Amino acid sequence: MWSGTRYSRALLNYGKSLCRVWKHDFMSASFKCEEEWNNRLKSSLLQKVNLNNMFYEIDNKHNQSKTISAVDVDIFVNAVSDDSHIDEMEDIIHRLRMSCEATNIFPSTHHAFIRTYLAHGEPNELMRVLNDRLNYGIFPDIFCYILLMDHFLDKGDYRNAAKVATLQMLQEEFSNDLLKYMSVYSCYKYLSSPTEWDEKTEETTEKDDGEEIKVRVKYIRNPYFDNHFDLRDPHSLIGKTLLMIGNSTDSPVKNDLILLGNTLLQEWNTTTVLVNTALKNKQVFTETTVNLVNKFVCDQTDDSITKDESYQELKNGLETLKSENLVANNMLEILETKIKQEIPVSETVAQEQIRVYDEWENNRESSLREEIDKLEKANKLKSIKEKKQELLDREQELYFFDHEDEIDITIENKKVRYPKKWLGKKKKKKHVTEDYVPPEIKKQRSSS
Repeated sequence: MWSGTRYSRALLNYGKSLCRVWKHDFMSASFKCEEEWNNRLKSSLLQKVNLNNMFYEIDNKHNQSKTISAVDVDIFVNAVSDDSHIDEMEDIIHRLRMSCEATNIFPSTHHAFIRTYLAHGEPNELMRVLNDRLNYGIFPDIFCYILLMDHFLDKGDYRNAAKVATLQMLQEEFSNDLLKYMSVYSCYKYLSSPTEWDEKTEETTEKDDGEEIKVRVKYIRNPYFDNHFDLRDPHSLIGKTLLMIGNSTDSPVKNDLILLGNTLLQEWNTTTVLVNTALKNKQVFTETTVNLVNKFVCDQTDDSITKDESYQELKNGLETLKSENLVANNMLEILETKIKQEIPVSETVAQEQIRVYDEWENNRESSLREEIDKLEKANKLKSIKEKKQELLDREQELYFFDHEDEIDITIENKKVRYPKKWLGKKKKKKHVTEDYVPPEIKKQRSSS
């Protein structure tokens, strides 16, 4: 049982945590460019779009020719403004990704898909699409990364915020300081209160009757793990994210990120060296980092890990850090301060995004005109070809008797001549001598 003091302190801390959930809306309304983004619907091109008819035309064209136009997809995705066409939008993005036109996808298509799904779709479904790069190929830009993390942090959805951070690690996109600090903040918030990383889906399991089931496969791949795109464990993904950010920054929290990142990756030797170096140089780590490292270390249950010398040395080193008062400050408070310092600088990102919106609109209209010109040219060439063939057929009818011999020769040449079938080697006839006497054939009496 908890004492009254401990219970009151727990309630106070819980209340503080609830209050802090709604303080994560770091970016201002002007940064999100909602008004400028919605202005795209005022363009004459998107106002003419009937989403139902356009999806039918795209679907019909794809079924007939197995091709899909990147311009059509961009227009359709940008024209979606509610949740009634979310599924159709995802479907045509997948078709485009599977076609040869995937390399021609517009940057505005990525942006529009993310913003529309974020505003009107299910967050977990959006993260599923973003993580399935092979089938959808939607890649956020810097503005979208910041927008996504700010949205999820504001909602208290630390899991999806951390997933966005790991997406940047996979794409190796940490060129913006605000992006780095928000990614670290998202990872720390998730590690502080972890939840199930992937939603469990209900699977129907068949009763095992003990029979061996064999499945025919074309070929078996040799097992290969690239330690990057093949990462699935949340601790490994977050660990590599923190390690990559730590190695790319000169921030005071650099050592904390490298320590926690190596710990989550279970690099016990490297982590032990870092702790021993910190003890030697009297280097201070934040209390948040040391607590997370200590919790992850103590949660290990595998005997091969717990019996390792580096592992035991690391546990002792963490205790020594605390006993020698080399643990201070709160990492989350430091990160919040860093993020707020970077927010004014980020306004240039918003201004650049507004400029890009106008550029995308002009590119969309010019690309559509080029696409229409190509279609018109193709239709003209097709009609000219048909007209020429029609004239040739008419000429053949009018001058048939004048060119009858030539026509007969042409028909004869068009005949397919198959080689004679080989029936095998011919047998030699038996040599019959002059004194040959054929055998006498006697009629046998049939028995009644």
